Amino acid sequence: AIRAHSYRTWALGWALAALDGESGRLDPEAFWCASLLHDFGITEPVAGEDFTLRSAQAAIACADRHGRADGEWIGDGITAHATPGVSVERDGAIGTYVQAGALLDLGGLRLWDASPALLGEVARRWTPGDLAPYVRAEAKAVPKGRFALLHRCGMTAAMRFGALRR
Repeated sequence: AIRAHSYRTWALGWALAALDGESGRLDPEAFWCASLLHDFGITEPVAGEDFTLRSAQAAIACADRHGRADGEWIGDGITAHATPGVSVERDGAIGTYVQAGALLDLGGLRLWDASPALLGEVARRWTPGDLAPYVRAEAKAVPKGRFALLHRCGMTAAMRFGALRR
């Protein structure tokens, strides 16, 4: 479920960045890496530690292994993606469009900006799964964290009706 969500986040986030005229601010490989690893750390919650920190560490290590000098930048984007109100100007394009793609996938945010053809193709390639248990586990492990706030505000309820759910 997380791997498929990560691919959908990449495809939908890139499409939204292009629609907004911001894709030029995204390095394609850095955005790919951030999208694929943005939820890496949510698989095993750690009490009191935001999952995005583990996700960012994985991305930085991956960038280092491949001789990329932008691991910290990718990690910053991953960490920012879970922040309510993220923006390109304040938080950068990576975090903004990882968040945009993830929220379109999970909760239907900006559904009006996505064509039915795009949504259909993304759902066909990467079948949606249930991520709500991961969000609930993270919220329980980090009760003062961002996902706990999003859970209290209805994120897990909205996930039942996300853009690609039938």
